Amino acid sequence: MENCIYDYKAISPQGDVVTGQLQASSEAAAAMVLQQRGLTPLRIQADGSTAIQKKSRVKVKTAKPAAKSRSNERFSLPTLQRRASTRDLVMFSQDLAALLNAGVPLPRSLKIIAELVEKKSFEAVIVDLHEQIKQGSTFWEALESHPNCFSPVFVHMVKAGEAGGVLDRVLERLGSYLDGVQELKEYLLSAMMYPLFLLVTAMASVTVLLTVVVPKFSVIFGDMGVALPFSTRVLLGMGTFLQNYWWAVLLVVIAMVVSIRLYSRSQTGRKRLDHLKLCLPGLGSLFKRIEISRFCRTFGTLLTSGIPILSSLQMVRGVLGNVVLSSSVKNVHAELKQGGTLSESLAATGFFPAMAIQMIAIGEETGRMDQMLVRIADMYDREIRVTIKSFTSLFEPLIILLMGLVIGAMVISMLLAIFSVNDMGF
Repeated sequence: MENCIYDYKAISPQGDVVTGQLQASSEAAAAMVLQQRGLTPLRIQADGSTAIQKKSRVKVKTAKPAAKSRSNERFSLPTLQRRASTRDLVMFSQDLAALLNAGVPLPRSLKIIAELVEKKSFEAVIVDLHEQIKQGSTFWEALESHPNCFSPVFVHMVKAGEAGGVLDRVLERLGSYLDGVQELKEYLLSAMMYPLFLLVTAMASVTVLLTVVVPKFSVIFGDMGVALPFSTRVLLGMGTFLQNYWWAVLLVVIAMVVSIRLYSRSQTGRKRLDHLKLCLPGLGSLFKRIEISRFCRTFGTLLTSGIPILSSLQMVRGVLGNVVLSSSVKNVHAELKQGGTLSESLAATGFFPAMAIQMIAIGEETGRMDQMLVRIADMYDREIRVTIKSFTSLFEPLIILLMGLVIGAMVISMLLAIFSVNDMGF
């Protein structure tokens, strides 16, 4: 196998950030080389070049002296209110876990990670975490002071890791959990991108035809003063209306979008819309699987981190995007407090399939419920990908067919009018 050039960032035994390039056949081989040099790899990425006439070069980055001057930024920085992306949190968790595994103290680790972060707003957050810990705060308390960046699940898992002395392992689990969430989110986005593009293109094409092409025919037919077929009159009327009152149509669309958003923010509206999502033919089962996967993965990760089951259930409610399912989990929490079992309580909600209930029951019997929950999440993630793939493969030809039928109907209406004019001419 041909060697490639890999860019890397690693930590030296002295706690310095080491960046450079080396030749290796794979990322695993590059990591092994770095470990043999006594370095702890943080990031390894191929630069796309083959290893010809390139030499490994190493650069050591020491701590930024200006970082300390930013210690008071958390009292005046509005940028700290910005949310951190899931990808930022994945890199933060994985890098911090690697540094703690290498024996680098937490304050020094945070200072190093602040140098690696590219997003300035998130870098300011990490600098603030570093300063709070230097002033005697615990790590989870520092994280809790930035609720827009770190969710309650993140904070409570770190709290459990600190209490049990296994912060590095908990951060590894957090990195894996967030990476799985981000991977599913990116898959859903990429899978729906092309169908949405087709839908927008179809709507734009029909709009252009109605507002630009059809009105020209309207002028021609009007000058002839002939009786047109009903379908042609309807088409010409739609074109004239859109050409003259497009602004009114746009205002109506905007008003509908704003009204739906405001309605969805109310407690009653959110509940009704979420219930409607679960009842949609075909898509309802997909939305349900996504929520069940999120529930099981988050719940299993919290239990693996040593957080009690009742506290875990309380935190999982904040992760779920569907308030109907969230209310059901609240009922499960109440039943567990009264001594019920998790499998029976979840079965009573009516949302969880029999297979998931049986697997959770087996996890309760064997004492490995955390692992079983993560396995259920993996199973549903696979089903979600298959469903999305099937949906997009069906949705794309349907959009093309619908677009062809609409444009075909418009062409036929115009042809009927032309034929009627020719008939009158004879």
